[in-house]
Amino acid sequence: AYGLYIYEVPSFRLLRREFLGKGIHSLSIDPHSQLVALGYGKTVEIYDINSWTQVQKIDVKGKVTAISFSPRGDLLAVASADYRS
Repeated sequence: AYGLYIYEVPSFRLLRREFLGKGIHSLSIDPHSQLVALGYGKTVEIYDINSWTQVQKIDVKGKVTAISFSPRGDLLAVASADYRS
């Protein structure tokens, strides 16, 4: 199993621990610390950090290589290895 651990800074108190059935290739937490986006394979899943409910699932054409929320949290950029010729 794969684990995801989210800590509060600067105390480094463990806020959330989740065991996942898949390895995560990339992740990003929104600037308001409400959402976490997890990228694996050709999928991005977005979860509410407090309740750990999935709020969105996005399928992309290639393997997810990076994810990043914008500084305001109103955009989510997803990079993928899209092997189209």
